[in-house]
Amino acid sequence: MKPNKILILLLLCFTFFASQSFAQRDLVIARSNKVFDWFQQEKFDSVYSLFDAEMKRKLDVSKIEGAWEQFIMMYGNVTSSDELRVEEIKSHFVTKRSVKLEKGKITLSVNFDSLAQVAGLFISPGEIPYTPAEYVNAELFTELRIEYGGILVKNSGRLSIPKSKTPMPVVIIVPGSGGIDKDCSIGPNKIYKDLAWGLASKGIAAFRYDKKTHHYLNKLLEDDSLGKEPFTVENEYLQDLEEIISAIAARKEINPNQTYILGHSQGGYLIPMLNKKFKNIAGYISMAGTLREIPSLAIEQIEYINGSQKLASKDSGAMADLKEKMQNSTRARIHSMTSNAQVMGPYTVDYWKYLAAYHPEELALKINKPLYVLQGERDYQVKMLDFDIWKKTMQNKKQVSFKSYPTLNHLFIDGKGPSMPKEYTQAGNMSEEVVNDIVNWLKAQSK
Repeated sequence: MKPNKILILLLLCFTFFASQSFAQRDLVIARSNKVFDWFQQEKFDSVYSLFDAEMKRKLDVSKIEGAWEQFIMMYGNVTSSDELRVEEIKSHFVTKRSVKLEKGKITLSVNFDSLAQVAGLFISPGEIPYTPAEYVNAELFTELRIEYGGILVKNSGRLSIPKSKTPMPVVIIVPGSGGIDKDCSIGPNKIYKDLAWGLASKGIAAFRYDKKTHHYLNKLLEDDSLGKEPFTVENEYLQDLEEIISAIAARKEINPNQTYILGHSQGGYLIPMLNKKFKNIAGYISMAGTLREIPSLAIEQIEYINGSQKLASKDSGAMADLKEKMQNSTRARIHSMTSNAQVMGPYTVDYWKYLAAYHPEELALKINKPLYVLQGERDYQVKMLDFDIWKKTMQNKKQVSFKSYPTLNHLFIDGKGPSMPKEYTQAGNMSEEVVNDIVNWLKAQSK
């Protein structure tokens, strides 16, 4: 074949594949625009129809709806959006769209496979720069990455260690509900980072970690649905904590007899269970923890939000559906639910059945170690009622201390007036008073 014919053939091939790529790109853009429109129109079944087989196996329509509802409840309705950004990676495409809502910004990311089917869907809060608290002095501590977990569920956390030659106490921060990262990143706020860095600046080591559901929620849900392993707090919390406690206590910088667990929100709720499970813990700190069942608190939260703002009829309907799922998850109802029943997401029927058998108020009476219960008085998620239940339950325990803070919310960030979800999108840091109180309490335990 002559050189010019070869060149012509190559040009024809290039033109064919390029036009095919451009056509694929146009289809991806069109479908990404549809996904965005369908979310706004609450056509979640239409979004689901574009999923590939793997996505359909991992997610159902109710989980897509639940994720979108959470962001709408927190940030309000969509007001505008930026231009779609498209990136091609081999034969796949990733589209990203910044979406402005009434009270903040989110990013809608959609991954498409070579057939222009949705192979990944992510809704994340808009990125706002984090500002460390003024009480943090980075020159006084170092930070190490600690890895744990098996090959299929490898995870990691950060150990903040004061620059000291003496073995020191350590606080392991046990996170709240949902797929929380090691910093508890909510909007521009990172309260677990505030806490860990604040403690390390004041001579106390601290470990914070990515909750397993931050990376492996889909695997936990899939294993549950296939009957491989039920999704419960055993594999959400306890498995990781067993490895973490052993790994941290073995470090030469740490005094193994001064390992403390600090539980925030659901982490605080689990303290009675953790006390029964782990024997080598020196004491506990509950921050916005409760002894009541979680679905009941969740119902109170949506009733509080519903009563604090005027909702459109469609939003009121969504709230009613969400409340029904929460009621199905309560101890009173969950045992009558089948495996495919609609319950409070992203959790499963197995998850809520496991917790229905957990009675924290009874187990709390078996805590015979130092316990410090802290509560923000402006917290609408875990209320002063819960703080009072702790007080009543532990009233005869001499090693238990209590403190509440009039101006602090669920994140232990200062504010004024009734707390609402939009407050979490405003930049702030965990109160230095709280950090100082924890440091002083820990030092008192070692005397």
